Parts: sequence; structure tokens; C-alpha cells
Amino acid sequence: MAMGNTRTTEAFMNTENQNSFGISALVAVFYTAIVVNFSIDSYLPSVPFIADYLQTNASNIQLSVSLTPVGMGLGTFIAGIFLIFLPRRSFYFLGAVAGIFGEILCAFPPSLVGFISGRILVGFAIGALVSVVVSTLVDLYKGTQLARINSMLMLIVALMPAVSPYAGGHIQMSLGWRYNFIAPLIMFATVIVLAKFIIPETLQKRPQTRPSYSSLLADFFYPVKYFKVALIMICGLITLGCILAYMAIGPVLFEVRLKLDPVQYGSLAIYLMFAFLISAAINARYIQYGFKYIMFSGAVIAIGGACALMTLRFMGFFNVLVIVLPMTIFIFGINFIQMNTLPLATTFYKETRGNIGGILIFVQTLFSSILGIVAAYLPANDQFYLGLLVSIAAISLLGLLLVIFWKR
Repeated sequence: MAMGNTRTTEAFMNTENQNSFGISALVAVFYTAIVVNFSIDSYLPSVPFIADYLQTNASNIQLSVSLTPVGMGLGTFIAGIFLIFLPRRSFYFLGAVAGIFGEILCAFPPSLVGFISGRILVGFAIGALVSVVVSTLVDLYKGTQLARINSMLMLIVALMPAVSPYAGGHIQMSLGWRYNFIAPLIMFATVIVLAKFIIPETLQKRPQTRPSYSSLLADFFYPVKYFKVALIMICGLITLGCILAYMAIGPVLFEVRLKLDPVQYGSLAIYLMFAFLISAAINARYIQYGFKYIMFSGAVIAIGGACALMTLRFMGFFNVLVIVLPMTIFIFGINFIQMNTLPLATTFYKETRGNIGGILIFVQTLFSSILGIVAAYLPANDQFYLGLLVSIAAISLLGLLLVIFWKR
């Protein structure tokens, strides 16, 4: 009876939080997610030009794409620990300020190390902001309701993989590469304004005394003790790592080897937008039937796209379409898994201890960079090796899902 009363009280508090969280605040949270996504890849069309300015090769600049998640992991780690007892709004400020300084360092880099350091700092900002956005939504929604809200968010941010490189290409052609960092700098500054005046505090239960650092660390990593939660985290890092690998390879593969200009390369992102939008719309419509079927379907689709990419290169085909179309199918498939990792984890992890959103994002961002680094130094950034990499990843995802849903 006491357990029932506790659940009723928690449900009431969750509903009360939702009622106090107006549409303008939800839009502000979604805008923060848009800023994060824009700052990740808007500069990709400028990679060859940044390499020329820094007098280095494109692979070293590609490395900045792969190392950005290292900063994201650190930002997620710090935010994930302290979001347990500190106000959510403080991390909107922290992330935005870090993003501003990181973009300044990237726009005016003293060296290659300085540029990569700026990207890691931007990654830190992204990690902190993603963590607080996720924590804000988890404060308000649970289970399939959270999955629907997450799908709505994905429908919006799915525009960014197309908009940001395309906008970045035009910025590169008209203003130069520095402005591909000044634009997100301005966007980070607007997040500070929104956090100050629009976004309310959603953390309702704050501890009376500050916990010790050892207990904070123990709480942060506590969800990993759940075997299936750990497997879900691995699924998340694989899906994000594959997307990072494609982003890392893209500038050299398309601009250098296939001779596309920055605007043409940026316009290819429309295929990714299509994959994200359609998968998010399907997910929002059919998630009510359960996570199992939609995530397994995604894994099978991803295997098909990955195998097609590798097979076409093995047969001697090498052009824009035979790379972009199979990768679109692959990303369409893995997005069904990526979107549902957090909602699925909340169904397995019922305890209030720890920050399930924080640890999930920390593992994804920090360790997914490994796949991106591997991709940046694949032999000649070749389509075959990219296909081999994503094929192994897709088959691994299918195996992990079989274990996760086995005798649940």
C-alpha cells in the first residue's frame, strides 16, 4: 500500500511539473538542442580550408570531429554528477559559456592543437547542454511518453544535419571559414538569455546537504550495474559512433576525392535529414507497440544499408550516390535504435538513485569517439572500409538487441 501511495505521489509531481512547464519553455529547451546539433557539424564544409590555414592535412582536422565527443563525454560526466543536486538552469549557463569560449578559440586558432582544444571545449559545452536537456525532459516524462517527446525532438533536430552543413557551405563560400564558428557562438549566447528568462527549474527534489564527491561518483555510475542498461549504453555508443565516423570521413571523401565544392557537399546532408525525419515520424507513430519490434527492424535495415555500401564498392562502383544512398538507409535504421536507447533504459532502471540520462550520454559520447578516430584514418577514407566498419557495427547491434530482449 505504501508503494502504491509513493507511485501516486510521484505521478502527481510529474504531472504538476508538466503543467508548470509552458510551451515557450519547451520550445526553449528544443532550441538548445538545435544549437547543440548546429555546432557539431556546421563547420564540416570548411575542413579543407581550415587545414590549408593551419598548414596541416585534412585528416588532422577530421580528428577534431572525432575528438569533439571527448569533450562531450567530459561535459556529460561533470553535468551528470552535479545535476543530481544542483539546479538544472545553472548548467544551461555553464554549457553556453563554454561553447562561446570554444567557438572563439576555433575561429581564431593559434595552432592545430589550439583548434582541436577549441573543439573539445565546444564538445564540453555540447555534453553539458545535452545532459541538462535530457535531465529536464526526464524530470517531466517517462517511458513511452518520453519516447514520443524524444521523437518530436528528433523531428526538429533532424533538420540540422541538413541545414547546418548546407548553411556552413554557403557561409564558407560567402564569408569564409571563421564565420562557421562565429554563427554558433551567437546561438550559444542566446541560450544564456533563454535560460535566464524562459526556462524554469524542473529539479523538484534537492538534497538538504551536499553529498560527498565519492557518493556522487557512486550514484552517477550506479545504473551501469544493471546488465541490460549497460548493453543499452553500448548500443547507443555504437550508433553515435557510426554517425561520427561518417561525419569524419565525409569532407575528404566527398570534397577531396570526389571533388565536390563546400555547397555541394553540404547539400548532401538532405539525405541524412530525410533519414532522421522519416525514422522519427515512424517511431513516434509506432512506438506504442513496444520497443522490441521497432528497434529490431532498425537493426535489420541498418545491416542492409551497410552491406550494400560495402558490396557496391567491391563491385567497382565509386561515386556520390553509391555512398550516400546506402549510408542513408543505414542511418535510417540505426536511428530507430539511437532514439530509443534512453526511453528503453528508463523501463529497465526503476530506481531514483543516479542519473540514467547523464550516464547514458556520457558512455555514448566518450567512447563513440573511438569509431570516429578509426574512420578518420581509414586507408584513403575509402567507401569499402567505411562499409566494413558499419557492417560490423550493425551486426553487433542486432546481437546486443537479442540479448537485451531475451527473457525480459
